[in-house]
Amino acid sequence: MIGFVAARVPGRVRSAGRVLAAALLLVLPALLRPSALRAAEPPGAATPEALVARLRAAAQRDDLAEVANCTAPEQRLVWAAAMLRKGAMMMQFFDSGDGAAPAAADAGTPAQQVEAFKARPERIAMPAELQAFHQAILEKHGIAARLGKEGPPANDAAAAKLLAGVDQGALIADMTALVDSLLDPSRREHPKYFPDEEVGPFEVKGDHAKAKCGDCQLELVRVAGRWYQLLPPKD
Repeated sequence: MIGFVAARVPGRVRSAGRVLAAALLLVLPALLRPSALRAAEPPGAATPEALVARLRAAAQRDDLAEVANCTAPEQRLVWAAAMLRKGAMMMQFFDSGDGAAPAAADAGTPAQQVEAFKARPERIAMPAELQAFHQAILEKHGIAARLGKEGPPANDAAAAKLLAGVDQGALIADMTALVDSLLDPSRREHPKYFPDEEVGPFEVKGDHAKAKCGDCQLELVRVAGRWYQLLPPKD
């Protein structure tokens, strides 16, 4: 179609083509970034083997959001709600009580502000900055407005409603970063997200699967056609 029109109006189409090419050069790198590609993938995986591969890759990148999105939906919801409560408790602890608004973060969208706080090479000790970090996380995930309208969730059903449609894996990672920001970077330690041991073979029974993973056992569950890991009760 472009070639046909170009034969009739060469100058105009060449100009339009240059504009389109320039726009693609700006847009395509962002679309092809690994983070953008991962964001398009729904939580879980199509098969147990694919889930293990996704978990291994996430562990190698130290990507807590991916690990959380490989976790069974009910457990992920409980995890996200717990991190929200922990963040709220932090803010209560650091509240000066004078009613002052949180200090303004660096300019940008809430998501950009969160990334700026996470990139800080030193611990964040100022209560106003911690409050600003917390507020940016809530705004990034669309939770601030919901909390302002309905208040903190009083039960599991309210927590599920508050977190409906939220990228709970990303929220868990952001709230974990908020908690970690109280520590010097050298003291921020996390458990290994997935062992390096061989996994398999899988024993599948209906919507449940299990396999040996070194000295432990990996248990998976299938929900709405997608496989997820089941965290042990102690986790």
